[in-house]
Amino acid sequence: MGKRGRARAATPVPIRQDNPSRDFLHPASVEDVAELVAHLPPEDLSELTAINLRRVPWSSYERDDAFGFYDPHDREITLRAFPSDLRLYIGGREPSERERREFDPFCRDWRRGPHGWYLQWDEASLRRFYLYDVLLHEIGHHVADRGKPVGKTRRSANEAFAHDYARRWRRRLDPDRPAAAAEGQP
Repeated sequence: MGKRGRARAATPVPIRQDNPSRDFLHPASVEDVAELVAHLPPEDLSELTAINLRRVPWSSYERDDAFGFYDPHDREITLRAFPSDLRLYIGGREPSERERREFDPFCRDWRRGPHGWYLQWDEASLRRFYLYDVLLHEIGHHVADRGKPVGKTRRSANEAFAHDYARRWRRRLDPDRPAAAAEGQP
């Protein structure tokens, strides 16, 4: 049952989860993802074939810093597992203003350790980031693409659309947003 006693339809998109391995975790569960997509318009999910919670080996994680991605060919969204120490390392330099702006609505705990600067997440903040930023952003790519190839001329417009889509739906759906908005966050 959804809020106010309304029955929810079954999730229109299959959600698959890999075992994340001992060094990683899935910030959002299958149930979390299903609950969020149940609130979106069915037409936004049409032709989306799957949402995958993927395992990530360390070697792949260190080469690619994406939290998730949309595959327009297979029409699938993948959310990548996150290191179980809940740290996002950025290296020896301090976080840039762009990095701070990107993550501040969800986490502000920047620290410097022996391996450089990192953002120390807690599980609730990381879950919120994955659902209300990463997942909604990737669904925005799906809505913009509908399986059409993204050429160089469309790439920046597609990215802007996905960003706006995530922001618009986060404002509507994120239960923690009112508290964040009071602190000057989106």
